Amino acid sequence: MTVNKLSEDTTHYWAWRVHVLGELILHVPYESEAGRLFVEELDTSTFDELGDPLPAVLTATDSKFYGALLAAVQPHHGTLVMRISTACRQGCGRQAMKVVDSENNFESARLADK
Repeated sequence: MTVNKLSEDTTHYWAWRVHVLGELILHVPYESEAGRLFVEELDTSTFDELGDPLPAVLTATDSKFYGALLAAVQPHHGTLVMRISTACRQGCGRQAMKVVDSENNFESARLADK
């Protein structure tokens, strides 16, 4: 799984996030309910809920997602790398995405847009 580098310009965050979700959809069994929920829950679940155990096929995807996100935020976002590595369960890409969203005020912007 390959995710584009996260720009230092926060105005590009929404476009980057759309790319990330598109890449994620390519790697999950999106035709199944579990695959669709895996992606949907990024916007509907809490940080702690995203750490709940997953089926084996989704655990593998989540680990790859974690690695791809870490690569995408390096080397320009050192503080973010530290937050991900200390706050998230090791290999939990969905929790890592929540941290990246939080750092970029995604939830606040999404709520304001409604």
